[in-house]
Amino acid sequence: YRPDEDNRWSLAVIGAQLKDADTRIQNEWEVGQTPTISAVTTGSARYTTRLEQQLFFQDSTDRVWAGNFYGENRFGALTFSYGADYSKNEFTLPDALRGRFASGNNVPIQVDFDEDDAIVTVLDVARLSPSLLAYNQALIIDESRTDEIWSAFGNLEARFEVGGNEASIKLGGKYRDRTKVIRRGELSQNPTNSTNRPAIVAAGLPINLAGLGVERPSNTNFPGFFLFPNPDAVRPVLERTADVLNLAATGTRRDFDFGEQTLAGYVQGRIDFGDRVTVIGGVRVEQTEYAASGLVVELIERDGVDLPPLGQAAPTTFTTKRTDWFPSIHLRADLTDQLVGRLSYSRGQVRPTFDDAKNFQTIETTQVTTGGQVRTIERTLDGGNPLLEPLIADQFDATLGWYPSRFTSITAAAFYKALDNPFISTSFTGADVALAGLQPLDPVTGTGFSEADTVGNGGSGKLYGVELGINQFFRGVLDGFFVSGNLTLIEGEARSEFVRDNARLRLEDQASVIGNLSVGYEDDRVTARVSGTYVGDRLESVDSSSEELDTIRASLLTVDVNFRFNMTDAVQLYADVTNLTNEKDYRYTRGINGFGIVDRTSDYGRTFQLGAIVQF
Repeated sequence: YRPDEDNRWSLAVIGAQLKDADTRIQNEWEVGQTPTISAVTTGSARYTTRLEQQLFFQDSTDRVWAGNFYGENRFGALTFSYGADYSKNEFTLPDALRGRFASGNNVPIQVDFDEDDAIVTVLDVARLSPSLLAYNQALIIDESRTDEIWSAFGNLEARFEVGGNEASIKLGGKYRDRTKVIRRGELSQNPTNSTNRPAIVAAGLPINLAGLGVERPSNTNFPGFFLFPNPDAVRPVLERTADVLNLAATGTRRDFDFGEQTLAGYVQGRIDFGDRVTVIGGVRVEQTEYAASGLVVELIERDGVDLPPLGQAAPTTFTTKRTDWFPSIHLRADLTDQLVGRLSYSRGQVRPTFDDAKNFQTIETTQVTTGGQVRTIERTLDGGNPLLEPLIADQFDATLGWYPSRFTSITAAAFYKALDNPFISTSFTGADVALAGLQPLDPVTGTGFSEADTVGNGGSGKLYGVELGINQFFRGVLDGFFVSGNLTLIEGEARSEFVRDNARLRLEDQASVIGNLSVGYEDDRVTARVSGTYVGDRLESVDSSSEELDTIRASLLTVDVNFRFNMTDAVQLYADVTNLTNEKDYRYTRGINGFGIVDRTSDYGRTFQLGAIVQF
């Protein structure tokens, strides 16, 4: 609502709901829990291991509500702006089911691997007969997640003159409150153990995969022996098992909460020295209080069978509170009518994600019984770090832009960032778990850990590079066509006294080369664009002792196509194709002797989208 030039108010409200009937089927080879027959140094390895075939049935609902209010009022040289935002996301997953069919720990396989694939060859297929795949788990899950954010802000700006030069002072404040609550109850039973087997048999339910059928999904690209149970046959078996065994998703061992409150204030000044030079400077102060509550839960698998989970009876809470100051100053100078220079310094921060800073840790323990004695062969700790500090960056930037016409721009920029507390995702293995303050694993007593995976703060780091950009809109016979692109070359490093003796590490999730190029056509009715994006390889996580075991996310080049057609002023049709060339996104470890070992491959394929936007 805008009654005049000096006053306006706006209100926007949205709501959305997504229902997803998700079915997931997977083959899981437990090679991490069995000895390797041949050394993993040649791109091939042999194991005697166990196959677990798992099916997940997850019918979920995701709802989003959001609202935004904004107001602005001018009183001569004073402008007062204010507003509030609210959003709430609710995710519910009631009575999700997982079934598992597992072979004995006696299946010989060969794995031939490279950086983006692992081909499994079963050397004795008879050991995977459906009658030998025992129905050994029925799991029921009830999960809900709520993420609620609200904020309010106010700004006051005063415009005036200093020595004939236009100037302004702006000050304001903002309060933001975010609460995230995760509730997850679950219960797992072995349907065919000595306790449950009589009831399962009496109900006419299977004790193995025989009779349920196996299939090879039509949409899989997996080579090798990848047959799966038929989900249409397995789901009613799981539902009936839940009824017979009275499965109810109870317990609080996977519950955890977050809360973050931020109060910020700032003051900013601006002065224009004629038409050529502008200086903007200011400082922002933020006080942040963060609280994370959660549990430590231990999941134990003994001889291929899940035991009841262990853990705390009540959650613990970690609270941190800090105040930070963020100064900045920016200079813009029109060197000529076509050449613009910019210099700036600013201090900024990157807060840890809620997933990295959650106060929830999972211990996964694998035990085997040999000669009547239980031995722990693997005990892994994986969890968040509620004591993470934000990454602080002192940033210096210089940019030069050439604008020979209103249809052309070419820019070149250089930047340097001095980093404090960079995030480092680290895997500590073997004796190196002591670097994380933990005791190495004792297989006889089952105490200590064989591996610990978490995120910590490094001591220092730096990031520097250059960026080149070009935008060209053509005229004449090519009127309507355009090309736009940028190229960024980056170097960076981080260090931590707890990882490889403070050696230089690559910055996490930072590529050395990033490039974008778009070509297309645009007029009043039609927009067509083909875009390519290249992101160089990135460090995903660090091994505490060996660079060869770092996890790398491979470089990726994707091509997208977008088309828009304005039928009328109120109706627009659109069509999009994402990942036109069907690229795979994969992660790998560098491996030994140059043989990269695949860690995870995401083969999403192409995505096609058609739709219409109607304004009224």
